[in-house]
Amino acid sequence: MERTWQILNLSSHTGTVLLGAAEHKIEAGQKIVTKPPLEDTGMFRLMVSHAKNEGENVTCYDRQVSGSPDSRKILFLLPDETLGMKVSSLPIIGELE
Repeated sequence: MERTWQILNLSSHTGTVLLGAAEHKIEAGQKIVTKPPLEDTGMFRLMVSHAKNEGENVTCYDRQVSGSPDSRKILFLLPDETLGMKVSSLPIIGELE
């Protein structure tokens, strides 16, 4: 098992996901798999935003996340009436069969 994140955009907006120093644009309906680069502290920043119709960026999630080398997560970008997009994560423990 290694530190990987699968990101699924289930919203109708293009999401911008910042995982440490790596930035990913994820179109509506798209999914990607990535390995976030860790900072010296063993953590990384996880920030998710999307552009409003007027081009203004809306930040919907901003956290410092622990980056265990044995962790795997699925990050869901979901529709939200207030912010346009909300974020939910699911850790994966053990092997997938």
